[in-house]
Formats: sequence, C-alpha cells, structure tokens
Amino acid sequence: MYDLKWGDGIGIEHKRAVKNNIPYVTHIEEGFDVESLRGIENLEEQDALSEHTVLVHGIGFSKGDINKVANRNAHFVWCPGSNYFMFKRTAKVKDIHKAGINMSIGTDSPASGELNLIDEIKFAKKIYKEMYNEELDDKLIVDMITVNPAEAFRIQDKLGSLEKGKLGDLLLISGDANDPYSSLVNAGLKDIALVIMEGFPLYGDNNFSDIFKDSGKNYSIIHIDGKEKLIIGDPKGLMKRVSEVVGFEKKLPFLPI
Repeated sequence: MYDLKWGDGIGIEHKRAVKNNIPYVTHIEEGFDVESLRGIENLEEQDALSEHTVLVHGIGFSKGDINKVANRNAHFVWCPGSNYFMFKRTAKVKDIHKAGINMSIGTDSPASGELNLIDEIKFAKKIYKEMYNEELDDKLIVDMITVNPAEAFRIQDKLGSLEKGKLGDLLLISGDANDPYSSLVNAGLKDIALVIMEGFPLYGDNNFSDIFKDSGKNYSIIHIDGKEKLIIGDPKGLMKRVSEVVGFEKKLPFLPI
C-alpha cells in the first residue's frame, strides 16, 4: 500500500468516492516489504476495493491479489517506466489482463517514469516483449491510453473515444492510415500532427495554421526534431526568461524546443 495519510482515511475517502461517483485512486504494492504486500488485504479490510478503485503499480501482486481485484471489478494502472527505474521489475501485466481487469498505462512521477506517454507506451511494449517473448498488441496499447482510463476514471461519457456528444479532444498522428494502432504506438513527438482540446488547437503542424488563426488564441512557432510546429503560448519566450533568471541556457528534456 502506498498511503500518504491524506484526507480522513482510506475507508472514509473510498465511501466519498462511491457517493460522488468519482474514482478512488491509490498507489498499491509498490514494493516487496511486508506492509506493501498487504495492500489488497488492507483495502479489503476497509471495504475500499470496488469498481471505483483505481490501483497504481501493483508490482507485488500475487495471483490471489489479482483474482480479488478482478472479482471486485477494480481497475489497474501499469507504470512500467517508473517500476523499472526503481525496482528493475514490473507488474504481472499478462496475468492481470487475462483476469479481465481493466488496465491502463500511466507515467507515474516525471522524476521516475518516462518523459511522456509516447515514450511510456514504447517502453511498455519493449518490456512486455522481454518478459513474455511475445508482442503486446498495438490495439490493446491504444485502448490502455483511451477507452480504458476513461472507464477507470468514470468519464467514459465525455472522453476516451470519438463519438457524438463527447468532448472535442482530438489527436492526429502522421503515419499509415491502414495501420492506425501501430502508427500511434510507434509515433514520435514530431509525428503528432494536431492536438485539439475542447475544440481548440493546442499544438500541430504548420499546415493547420488556419485552425490556429481561427481559434483567436496567441500561438508561436517551435521546432521539434527539425520539424516546424505551431503551439499555443510562447514556450521559447518562457525558456528564455528562465535562462535569464538562472544565468545559463536551461534545457528541459520534456520540452525539447
């Protein structure tokens, strides 16, 4: 169990989540000490393992733990990058998937996981191949970053898929239209052609400039891996101000402009 002693306690906070129809999210069994390995038991004892429960990490899950999670219809978030950074191992994801547990991919802390979700899914695919000597299906990976987390966080009526009545959040990827799942899984930052959130563009290729102009929002030009991109705001100006304050040219790995 990973418990920062926040709020009024596990049982009470879980009841509030159920009452308000929101997810109860907790890191769990992120380690192999005695206390960590009692994570699922602890949740059961406090009646906090349910369809509202979203479990992050679970690297210490036993077969019995996995069965309990499945029987209670709880959800699981796999963070392979962070797990390997700290423990050189990760959760039994094949067993978790076989048990029918709704599984998503997460990055955990930016200090321990991959730099972004694109890197995380590539790492997930690599580690899965090393663990099981078989490929992790690209469609399953895409589900694990779209419809599955939307279900886990109880927002599937708004997000997770492109359907009438849902929020206008859209990601366009340059790639093979005949193999969209593989195109997304293997995409790099420069392959992101357009990002739209709630109907407004945030980032994209220069050929979408009319959409940015029509948005009425300030945007600027940056270069990602040598490719010109448009982005809302002025991150280059921000980095210039940061460099002036610290007295040297500051580089941020997660902002490669």
